[in-house]
Amino acid sequence: MAKWDEQLTFEEVKVGDELPELALPLTVQRLVMEAAANRDFVPLHHDDAAAQRTGAPAMFANTWYYMALSERHLREWVGLEGEILKIGPFRMGKFACPGVDLHCGARVVEKREENGKNVVELDIWQDDGTDKNMWGKALVALPAKQS
Repeated sequence: MAKWDEQLTFEEVKVGDELPELALPLTVQRLVMEAAANRDFVPLHHDDAAAQRTGAPAMFANTWYYMALSERHLREWVGLEGEILKIGPFRMGKFACPGVDLHCGARVVEKREENGKNVVELDIWQDDGTDKNMWGKALVALPAKQS
């Protein structure tokens, strides 16, 4: 759970640091709500039979679900003064179907100053405990430590 009264700074972060994991159960309700919020009415994301006709084991998370979960994970880490600059590119692997917990992870791979911002580059991923469902990159900006 985020501690919104604390702010991470650029100076506190080291290459190789891993972000605290975020785990969230993937439920039918979450898939339906996310698909509706993004107007993604493709039946593959809310109808088991439609998904199974295409070879998927069941309805599954769409691209926007992965993006939203990654954004939440990053937001909790960068805090209120941090900025999410970019999520992606990323690749999706196996299907994320209801009944699993999706675990978000990330690792700091680079720190730099860029266009007046303290930029942190991250490898990001989501997995269901057996294999990665998504992996990619993200860029965030963190405030400098106040002197």
